[in-house]
Amino acid sequence: MSLRVVHQRVVEPAAQAAWSAHAAGLRDSKGCLEAEVYRSLDDPERLALVELWSDDTAFGRAWGELLTEGTLPPGLSSGPPEGVAGDGSVSEFYRHGYTDRASGNWLPTGRADEAWRVAWPARGPVRVVIQTSTRPTPEEPWPGGVDALLETRREPGCLQFEVFAGVEFDQDGLLLELWDDQARYDAHWRLRTRVREAGGAGGGGARPVQHERGQGDNGVEFYRRQSFVHLYDRWLPADPEAWSDTVAWPD
Repeated sequence: MSLRVVHQRVVEPAAQAAWSAHAAGLRDSKGCLEAEVYRSLDDPERLALVELWSDDTAFGRAWGELLTEGTLPPGLSSGPPEGVAGDGSVSEFYRHGYTDRASGNWLPTGRADEAWRVAWPARGPVRVVIQTSTRPTPEEPWPGGVDALLETRREPGCLQFEVFAGVEFDQDGLLLELWDDQARYDAHWRLRTRVREAGGAGGGGARPVQHERGQGDNGVEFYRRQSFVHLYDRWLPADPEAWSDTVAWPD
């Protein structure tokens, strides 16, 4: 199963070129499907490196080679385990999958017609990763404008709602959301839907026309937020209680 990787770091301007070069190098690695660096519109020193790998093995092989060669960009492997708060450094790994909007909800891509009869428990913070081909600007960072962006950040349970612009590819944009839990995200989505139906600007308006991206695909992804820390050349869950060494659990 493919692996989504999201790194966020505060990177000094002098070191940012190394991050872009790192992403370009990853794209030549076996099993790397996407690798792109984005810069936050809020803070030009905040970068997001978003990767997609064919599977864990491909990522692990490439990471091991980078460690051996000593070619990692500054700060990638040394960020603290908790992100957004503090200096904004975080690394996250997920079993990758896209979602599409259907009947007012988000369902796995290509599976909107299936009969969903089991509602699995909803636990933990909600991470949303949205990559688009509509480059944001400081004047109009997301559909609905700056005001809608700031209003969303004021909603209860919103831990991050941040827009990034592609560093290498001008047309590419990234939105990273983080919500306290499923209940907070559901409340946000219901509110945005009501505002949109009423014609309010805060509802986000019409979805922008998507074009071909410079790197990777347009898509919306939902995950249970999982933060990782790099120790002894391995990526381990930030919560030590989630470590597992004696059993390699199946996906």
